[in-house]
Amino acid sequence: MDEKLRGKGDYSIEEIMSFSSRKDDWIQLESKLSEDYILDKIVIKDSPSQGWGVNYRVGKNSLCYIHPERKSLFIAFQISEEKIEKIKSQLSEYCLKVCVGK
Repeated sequence: MDEKLRGKGDYSIEEIMSFSSRKDDWIQLESKLSEDYILDKIVIKDSPSQGWGVNYRVGKNSLCYIHPERKSLFIAFQISEEKIEKIKSQLSEYCLKVCVGK
């Protein structure tokens, strides 16, 4: 398991992103998401499971969570059941098993 950003403090989004050697990939993903969405970024303060991170929101809904690890990024997208139904035919068997539980 990769090292996560942990501890008390008041990290900025830039400091959180800079923790990972994959910062450039993070910036590229953020840029791509910004093409389709108006993003609000909210700092996640040292969550018990993933440490510090950023919650990307579109309006009142979370789009994804990104937590830096020293050599990687933990990224979790949040997709509503309604949207899953619309894209289910395009998902791999693995994604259906993991994401939908079927």
